[in-house]
Amino acid sequence: MDEPDWYCAEVFPRRIEINVVMETDSVLAFRPPVPGFGKDHVIVVPKHHVRSLLELDAALAAHLLEVVRTAARDVVARHGGSQLLGRHMVLANMGTMG
Repeated sequence: MDEPDWYCAEVFPRRIEINVVMETDSVLAFRPPVPGFGKDHVIVVPKHHVRSLLELDAALAAHLLEVVRTAARDVVARHGGSQLLGRHMVLANMGTMG
């Protein structure tokens, strides 16, 4: 079994303070508690440990993307979009599968 990552060890049990943008039974969208990120930076993750995007089942992957879309709409409505080049970027961490 994998060692717990930062999300499982600190974020989900709320050991650190986060600004929740959206939360469902299986997905959490939040602003990182790290100085230097813009007001429109949102992290969206499944609420159970997944080593890689490749391990998501289709239903959770679809739900995760819907939360990303909803969070993006909220950011655009509140802040007028991204601070970087006026566009949105979605980055996926593929994990270290090796």
